[in-house]
This record gives sequence, structure tokens and C-alpha cells, in this order.
Amino acid sequence: MELSSNCRLRTEDCRLNNAKYNEISHYQAINNELSDSDLMNEVNKFRYVKVFPVFMLTLILLGISNGFSQGISDIYISGDFQNESLKEIINGIEKEHHIIFFYREEWISGISVTKSFRNTPVIKVFEEILKEDDFSVVSFNPNTVFLINEHAVALRAINDSLALAPGESEKYVDEKIFIGKTQNLAKGGNANLSGYIREAKTGEGIIGGTVYIEELKKGTASNQYGFYSITLPAGDYHISFSFIGLKKERKHIILHSSGTFNMELSEKYIRLHEVTITSEAEDVNITGVQMGKSSMNIKTIKTIPAFLGEVDVISSLMLFPAVSTVGEGAAGFNVRGGDVGQNLILLDDAPIFNSSHVFGFFSVFNPDAVKNVTLYSGGIPAKYGGRLSSILDVKQNEGNLKKFTGKGGIGMVSSRLTIGAPIVKDKCSFLIAGRTTYSDWILQEVPDFNVQNSSASFYDVTAKLNYTIDNQNKLFLSTYLSNDKFRFGPDTTYNWGTANAVLKYNHIFGEKLFSDFTAVYSDYHNKVYNQEQVNSFELEYGIEYKSLKADFTYFLQKHQLDFGAGTIRYGFQPGTLKPASEDSNINPVFIEEEQSREMAIYINDEYKISPGITLLYGLRYSLFKNLGPGNVYLYQDSIPKDPLSIIDTLQFSKGKVIKSYGGFEPRISVKFSLGPGSSVKLSYNRMRQYISLISNTVAITPLDIWKTSNKHIKPQTGDQIIIGYFKNFAKNSIETSIEAYYKKVNNLVEYKDGANLLLNETLEADLLEGKGRAYGLELQAKKKAGRLTGWASYVYSRSERKVNGEFDEEQINFGEYYPSNYDKPHNIKIVSNYRITRRWSFAVNFTYSTGRPFTAPYSKYRINSGILLHNITVANFSQRNQYRIPDYHRLDISVTLGE
Repeated sequence: MELSSNCRLRTEDCRLNNAKYNEISHYQAINNELSDSDLMNEVNKFRYVKVFPVFMLTLILLGISNGFSQGISDIYISGDFQNESLKEIINGIEKEHHIIFFYREEWISGISVTKSFRNTPVIKVFEEILKEDDFSVVSFNPNTVFLINEHAVALRAINDSLALAPGESEKYVDEKIFIGKTQNLAKGGNANLSGYIREAKTGEGIIGGTVYIEELKKGTASNQYGFYSITLPAGDYHISFSFIGLKKERKHIILHSSGTFNMELSEKYIRLHEVTITSEAEDVNITGVQMGKSSMNIKTIKTIPAFLGEVDVISSLMLFPAVSTVGEGAAGFNVRGGDVGQNLILLDDAPIFNSSHVFGFFSVFNPDAVKNVTLYSGGIPAKYGGRLSSILDVKQNEGNLKKFTGKGGIGMVSSRLTIGAPIVKDKCSFLIAGRTTYSDWILQEVPDFNVQNSSASFYDVTAKLNYTIDNQNKLFLSTYLSNDKFRFGPDTTYNWGTANAVLKYNHIFGEKLFSDFTAVYSDYHNKVYNQEQVNSFELEYGIEYKSLKADFTYFLQKHQLDFGAGTIRYGFQPGTLKPASEDSNINPVFIEEEQSREMAIYINDEYKISPGITLLYGLRYSLFKNLGPGNVYLYQDSIPKDPLSIIDTLQFSKGKVIKSYGGFEPRISVKFSLGPGSSVKLSYNRMRQYISLISNTVAITPLDIWKTSNKHIKPQTGDQIIIGYFKNFAKNSIETSIEAYYKKVNNLVEYKDGANLLLNETLEADLLEGKGRAYGLELQAKKKAGRLTGWASYVYSRSERKVNGEFDEEQINFGEYYPSNYDKPHNIKIVSNYRITRRWSFAVNFTYSTGRPFTAPYSKYRINSGILLHNITVANFSQRNQYRIPDYHRLDISVTLGE
């Protein structure tokens, strides 16, 4: 049964008088306008609205009736019923014993009784008759019986004082909501309370909504679908439901046995000094055991100054302490010294292999479709795997279940439009969001011939369908399509895009087990066209991704157990080259496709050892198989890998296992509370990455390729340790933290000087295997409340690599550690937002960082030897990444008119 939080029974809808008293017992005269949710509360959930005389008359009539009738406890039933309708039985008992039954006509229609009773109490009679139909039989006074056919029953206790105080126009009685079977009231033990937290305005589930039990000083949070579940001792509780920007609801719940309680939170208009910027519980940074988790909802993202006024998810991530980038307009991002390919980006659980539009100036996420963004940079839960540095989980809106909505925007370089509406109100909805650009006019203003003859455009479209089958079953369908086209000068055109489809099914088994089944299809492709007549060509590369997974969450009293399994099928097209015209001199090249499969199982548990110690631990096992068809080249052992050192070729047929890898990935985090406002946390996690992004450029380009692990390229493994101290001030409105981390990576992929990474059948001969390390200290202070909100952080970090192969040409910098391309030791970030009015805000962001490393020539010499080597200039380069570009700093200012 689903119990809504906004149930109200108006006493004007329950007019009791002597003439119609018996009619009311069948609910036909209570009020035909009442909904099912109103009826659930009709038992004793009264709101007094200027009806004191009528209500007092009702009490007098009830008193008179009680004085001349038997008590229910004194009534015994005997009789043989043969296929007799329940309504006829009720009518007979009411007439003979002068008691009143409350029920709804459609609840009992069709119920017939074939039973015999001998001197049986009337309550027991109806419990026996209705035991197969999930009814509760409740009596509150000597002549009233309520028949309610729901699993979770909501009752409001009748207050001793029924009259309004003089001058009062209306008054609410203290609301007590009874959950569970009333007949189980005396059984004791634990009970499970579960349900959904939704936005009242849209009907969408709320991610990270908090449920807090005041008496026990404990709570939980809703998952990505808004579902929550918590196990409590049966008893009397005050429970708060809250989320940023929504009105906090406090409910008085009497929990008899397991049941369901759904909550809808409505928007609130709050005083400016109450504005907050967090979507979690007020002290989740202290009480939560999770480390390295940063979340940001779209409302916060929209207040951050943006390039050309375009709200951007990826650019907003750069303001987190753990995140950095190699420079302006660079695609992707770096987390704690890792490269771009070590970040797993998920859009509604579908992977995004290229997160940028227009080479990094915009991200692929339409801000009007995004609901919430979560970045895991450490302490990564066991359900995630496949990348070493971070997991970026982007969740999109589901579509308004209440009413039609639409919004859009026209900017300097792009326009967007989003619509959502219910197909069946409160049950099925859709969302369609689209965005496109018209940025060519900017290129025309650049005083360069090639730039003026260039073109840049993109579009992306999101479509979602959300269907609630019933309270235990939900279905989601999500599709995403994006495309970029960039032409530099009159000749070369770059084109890349993504097509994703996701089908999800949620099912709740019983009261404690939540399941999520997901099927994903993703296709990423990029193409390069050259229209030069003699050398015109088409270069293509792509990835096909298919996955199935099942995730479960089991809620226990002191545990939250997450477990599941999944499989991924990769298809890599390393590249094809073909002439674009008959006159082209380009010879076609085809690199054989690569197939692989990745499988994983995991289990994750959060356990509260004591009031001050909480443990979050998990284990993931992953298995990877590189599959045929394919050729594997064998190289001579005594010399460096080179196409000339190939001594044999192994051929594998379709589906044949070429090489397998696998291993365990332990995850553990622990929190030690030092008091009500501070805690210390420790975390360790191991990650495995079976596919690698191959690039020899600092900034990622569409020409970079993904490569599967194989006989020559081992999967990367990473271990990270984090320790942090967290302290809150001013009633949790100010958060401070210090985190130190150390990360070690094995089997890193580096490249030889002068490596050829495109259309290379012997790519492993141009790659090197190395190791890496990254360490740092992150300090942050955040102000969450008041007109002025924001945060400031300072980070000292180092990212280094070491390649020490057997031969000289397989070494970099003589086998010593050297700075990675992403090594930027000092970083300062200041984010501030001043809310002038409810809609107007003023924001200032400042960023400073050390310049990144680069390799540069430090001398040159000229060769004059014979005809072939006449007047040739050769540069001497420094050791790799020996120099640094100048320090970087940036100031952004914006004024925003909000919704």
C-alpha cells in the first residue's frame, strides 16, 4: 500500500446526523468526493474547520448510541454461512447488535463467505473472514469497527481536546501516523519502514533525500530513484524528511510492523539567511563514512559563472579540490594526478567515451536535462569499476508526472529546449531535451584565414520514458544522441558522436530488498575527412559497448548490503582509412576489430560498529577476456619490440580467448567520530582498468583511440589510501576538511618518442609500460548558509611517472620518476555566490594553479654530410616534462537571474 503524506479528511465531508447514520457505515454518505488516500486517514484523522457544533452533535449521538448498545467485546457470533455476501453479513450484524462498520463499498464487493462460527467474538469473525484479503480490523470504541484493506494503515489519534480555542478559525490535531498491522501491535521486535521520497511538483524521485529519526539520532538517504528503507524497533518516532530547496516535513509515526510510507516534498520560499548549498544532511560530511564523494545539483551548477553564459557540468567539476585540467578548452578532466582516460563517465548508467563538444569548450550534458552530478575521487563503492581515478555519475530528470512543463534558452552560441509531461498522471511521463549551436559567427571574427574558413557545430538530444507499473515495479527507458562537426580551414573535417540507449527495471522484493536491472547499448564513433583532391581520405574509428547488470540493496537494522553482478561486451574498431575519391593517392588501410568481455561481481556493506565508529567495506572481483578473431605478434626477447623483431604470428578464431586477466578489488572506509562536530576517516581502494586511452597529446583530441588489454598490454591497477579530518562550525553551516592521499599505479601506458599511434598494426611496439604515483594534501572550507555561500580550497599535489624498461629506448628520463602531463603542484580555488534577492545572485570565482610540465628543445645542431644529409637541422630535446609553462590564474564574474 502506498501512503501519501498529504492525506486530509475534512470533517465537513463527514457530516454525521441521526437520519443518515446507518448510511455512513457503508461509506456511501461519508463523501463521494473523497479519494482513496483521504479514506485511508478517515479513521481518526480530523481537521477542525469551523464545524464545532456539528462535531459536538456527532459526539452526543455516539454517546447516546453507546449508552444503549452492547460493547463490541460482549458480542459473539454463531452461524453457518454458505456463499453469503460479506455486505449482507455486515448489514445483519449492524441491525441485530447496533454496531457500526466503516468500510468502502468496492473493497468488499465480490467477497462471499462460506464459514461456520460458534460463539466467536465479532472481531475474530471478521479477521478470519478477511485474512486472505489483507484487511485490518480495527475498533476504537464500544460500537465502531473499521475494515481497511491495506498493508500500511494510516490513523490519526483523536485528541482529548476537541474544541477550538476562542477566536481560532482552524486547528490541526497532533498527527500520529500508524504504520503496520494493528493486530501485530503487541508483537514487538523490529520493523522496516520504506518508501519513496518525491518532489511534489514533478513526482520525480529525489536523489539523496534524508530520512532522520530524532529519537534514535540515526537516519538514511534515498537512492538514485528516491527509494529509502530503514529498520527500526517498533515504536513511537518523530521522523524528518528533507532535501535542499524543499520544505522539510516532520511526521509523528507509530511503527507497529513493517510498512510503506511515501513522502512528497514541496518547494519552499525561504528567507535569504536560510539559503543552503548542500543536498545532503546538514552534517553528512561528519557522520557519513564515504570519502572522496562530491555532489552538485543542477541548481548549484547554474549559479556558477560559465563560458559565454553556457551552463556546463564538466567546467563546474573543475572547482572541486580533487579535479584539474591541463588548460582552457581541453577536453576531459584530471582527478588526483590521473589522466583523462582513467575517469569513468556515466550518463544514466551509459558510458560516455568523449565528454566534450567543440574540443572541450562545452560538455555533452544538456544542463536542462541534468538532475544531479556525483563525482567519486576516492573511497569508490564496490559497485563501480573499470577506471582508476574517478567515477562521474550524471543522472538526468525523468519527466514531470504532474503536469506539462517546458523550458528553453537562447544563448550567444547555442539554444536549447526541454519539455516533459505526464502520459498518465502520477504513473507515466516523458522527457525530451535538445540543444544545438550556431557558433560559426564567432569564427568569422577571428583575423585568420584558416579560422575564418572553419566551421564548428554540435547537437545533442535526450529522450526518456518513466513508467510506474505499481509501487513495487518501475520501468525506465532513456536514449541519448550527440554529434559534433568541426572543419578547420577548407580541407579537413572532424566528426564524432555518441548514441546511447538504456533500459532499467526496478523491483522491490518484500520490504528490504531493492533491485535494479539495467541493459545498456552505446556506440561512439569519430571520423576525419580530408577533401584535398590528390590526398583526399576518410579515417574512421569506433567503439561498440553492450552491458547487462543487476544491482541489489538489502536493508538491515545495522547494515546496508549492496551486491550485484554485470557483464560488458566491447567491440573496438582501431581504424580504417580509405580514399575519398577516385583521384586520391591514399592507399586503403584496415585494422582488424578487437573484441573483449568484462565481467564483475561485488558486495558492499555499511555497518555501524558503535555510535562513534562506522565501517564501509566491500569486495569486487573482475574478470577480463580478450577475444578473437585476431592476430598476436611474437617478438624476439633479446631486442626491443619493433616490427622488424617479429618472429611469429598467432592466429585466433572468433570467440577464442586470446588473453585473460582478473583479480580482486577490495574497498574499505572507516569513520571515527570525535564528537558531535568532528570526525576522522580512513579509506583504501584498489581499482582495475582493462581498456586504455592511447594519446601522445596533452589535450585529448578525437583522434585519440581506446585500446583493449591484450597479450602485450596489461590492465592498469591502482591503489589509493586517504586519511581525512572533518570539522563543522556554526551549527554545521561551515564545513572544514583536510584530506591527504597517496595513489600508486602499475602498468601505465606511455609512448616512445616519435610513436605512431594511428593505423598501427603493431601498436604495442610503440608503447611502453610504466608505473605512476600521485600524492597530495587538500584543504577546504565551505560556507553553506546565508546570503553569501561558497567554498575555498588549497591543494598541494604531485603526479609522477616512471618508465624503466629493459632497453635504453624503453626508458624515459633514464628510468627515473618524472612529472606527468597533469602535474600542477599548487592549486587555489575560490567559489562565492551572493544572493541579492530570491532570483538575483552575484557570483565570483577565482582559480590559480602552477603551470603544467612540457618538453622543449634546448639546443640544435646542423648536419652537412653528403647529398642526403646536407644542411639538416636537428633539435636536442630536454628530458620529458623538464620545463613548465607559466602559472595559470583566472577570474570569473557573473550575475544570474534564476527561475
